[in-house]
Amino acid sequence: MKQLRYASPKSQRGISLIEAMIVIGLSTWYMVSAAQLFQAWANYQIASAQGNKVAKYNSAVASYVTNEPARLSNLNPPQPFPFGSYSGIGWLQTPPCAGAAGAVMYLPCGFDPFSTVGLTFDTTVAQNGQYILTTTILGPAVTGIGVDRAMGGAIVNAANAYAGSYTANLEQSIGFTRYAIDPDTGILFAYVDTAILGQPFLRTDGTNQMTGNLNMGNNSLNNANAVNSATVNASNTVNAANSVNTSTMNATNAVNASTMNASSAVNGGTVNATTDLNAGRNVNANASGVGGNVQIMGTSITLAESIQRSSYVNNGGFVAKPQCPPENPTPRIFASQGPFSSGNAQDPITSVQLSYTDVGTGWQVFITVFTASNPAGQSADPSSSAMVSVTCG
Repeated sequence: MKQLRYASPKSQRGISLIEAMIVIGLSTWYMVSAAQLFQAWANYQIASAQGNKVAKYNSAVASYVTNEPARLSNLNPPQPFPFGSYSGIGWLQTPPCAGAAGAVMYLPCGFDPFSTVGLTFDTTVAQNGQYILTTTILGPAVTGIGVDRAMGGAIVNAANAYAGSYTANLEQSIGFTRYAIDPDTGILFAYVDTAILGQPFLRTDGTNQMTGNLNMGNNSLNNANAVNSATVNASNTVNAANSVNTSTMNATNAVNASTMNASSAVNGGTVNATTDLNAGRNVNANASGVGGNVQIMGTSITLAESIQRSSYVNNGGFVAKPQCPPENPTPRIFASQGPFSSGNAQDPITSVQLSYTDVGTGWQVFITVFTASNPAGQSADPSSSAMVSVTCG
């Protein structure tokens, strides 16, 4: 007969109370962690949206303080810049925007000022020396726990990240924008300050300009591309890798340049050098520089009338005419006696005559020799030569 077997009490045991508590605890931890992660993600989304909104508003304010003063001064009659306090966004908008009270559309009608954390826009535009400072009080960020400083700090960080131009007409805004939070009250602030234009430090992003001279302490300007200026005053050396374009260059020492371009803007200009003017290749004075002078230690040489080329020409040789500017259109030729041969030592040379014939694009030069036995003169030896120079007058 088959014998029946019974399960032992141990094999029938279920989950103990401790095990159940562990399972419940782990489940609760996971649910709380998931809820915290979701809340952190939701807070990030809120802060990002609010920071973006704040940055767009403050960018429009920056465009307002940058462009509005010039617009008002150009009206007939000119109007003063309106300093004061403004609430909301209507002062940055024009009709048909609801509640618009401005003259220029600096903020689009589609801008939504609604804030899910209770931020508002209350802006004060004040005089800051000769510049403008705006302060916008946004108030504290308020969530379900009340004043939420963590949320406020996240909004400030997001606003800084979204810094940029956001205006209806894409005006240029060069005011310096920044954002802050008061750690005691949690109140958020947005600032625009045009004093950046008067800072003594030259910014590398091009947002301000030099207001004084650059003193380099006798150091050199090396590896520059182009220097475009009305006047370059150098107490030591100007080394330009490419070109220097200027109406006047005053150098007390040396100018070393591979290329110096005197463009049409240099008509009547002057190059003054008290010591050396060293050019890596050529110094070309062409029609664009007509009328200018080269002054060396106070002695002037008029470029248009100076000698352009000198050369030795054999008897019967040709010399080309120079290209003359409209101010001095007449080509001229000058010749002086150079080495020549006669071939008759017993018949002394009494004189030499140089003459030329105009052949259109140039001149043909002739040398005539007069001797004691031939007072009427004879043509010089073909190897005879004369020093010939051409110019414009």
